[in-house]
Amino acid sequence: MTKILEQIDDPKLAFETHLDDLAETLACDSFESAGSLLDRFPDQRDRILALIEAAQGIGLPGHPIDQAPASHVWGGLFPCKIDEFHVVKEIASGGMGSVYEAFHPDFPGRKLAIKTIRPDLQHPKFFKRFREEQDCLAAVAHPHVVKLQETGVFLGKPYMVMDRVDGSSLIRHQRRHSLSLKTSIDLLLQVCDAVASVHDQGIVHRDLKPANILVGRRDGRIVATLIDFGLAKRVNEVLAGASGEPWPGQCLGTLHYMAPEQAASSDGRVDNRSDVFSLGVILFELLTGATPLGQGLKDSMSMSTRLSLVRNQQHVKIFERETRVVHKEALKICIGALANCPDDRYADVNSFARDLIAFRSTL
Repeated sequence: MTKILEQIDDPKLAFETHLDDLAETLACDSFESAGSLLDRFPDQRDRILALIEAAQGIGLPGHPIDQAPASHVWGGLFPCKIDEFHVVKEIASGGMGSVYEAFHPDFPGRKLAIKTIRPDLQHPKFFKRFREEQDCLAAVAHPHVVKLQETGVFLGKPYMVMDRVDGSSLIRHQRRHSLSLKTSIDLLLQVCDAVASVHDQGIVHRDLKPANILVGRRDGRIVATLIDFGLAKRVNEVLAGASGEPWPGQCLGTLHYMAPEQAASSDGRVDNRSDVFSLGVILFELLTGATPLGQGLKDSMSMSTRLSLVRNQQHVKIFERETRVVHKEALKICIGALANCPDDRYADVNSFARDLIAFRSTL
């Protein structure tokens, strides 16, 4: 039960009292729609959202404070509803999906995020990829992997509900809080443990990068959480060449963190060691403040040129230069992860993590 309803014994009277107070404060009609109120009075957002939650708590379907037209749900007008979930706002939009902040009236204190396919990508191939993301995320249960709560279809579009992860990206958190190298490695080790669990389920993430690692506080501890399985794939399907990707002929991933084999025309060689490569890039960035390719990848370059740079990365000179400013032993771990040929890299995430733990013990 919300705080609003806890303040008076009669929940309906509590709701009506607070709604009337709001209407008097804002000099508006108490039956004005929630969407209109939020548009007109953004500074009262928390108060209006609390009333929406309270309306659901006492079962007032039909009251304008609790409703938005169904046509608004995917149109960027909030608040609105997706089945029983109340959507508050859009919080992210990426390569294939949009993510919204939401809550469920039965669990008012739980922060949720709803992800669905972007409005401009309504095609069976994207629906298939979205279902694969759901399947991969459902297969993993780990404290440092975002938790899938529920899936469904609304107005013809699939969606999935996850715990909302509050925090900033790994690199941003490191810089904002001036983290020590030891603390930074602790967070990366949490990610390694999460990735190892993903690999244990026969899944390769294929888009490991700081933006997909959110760092925040949970139960009084600073923790890292791996998110966004939009490119995740079961390894046996990748190796069999049965990618069925919605972007035929295109590479998938983020160039600065992408393994060379991912930049090839076929992803047939992409496996767990591709994720190891990405972890090596993240470690290098934690150590030096830049990715190995740094300024080498320029937006002015053609995509074919940039992909060629990713496929033919040569890091020896970079490592030699950086040994003057960071720990040489840590850069050796980077070398073990960033070999161009997968056979020359760490065989798995656990091997990478073991060397990282050994290095951490020297700090």
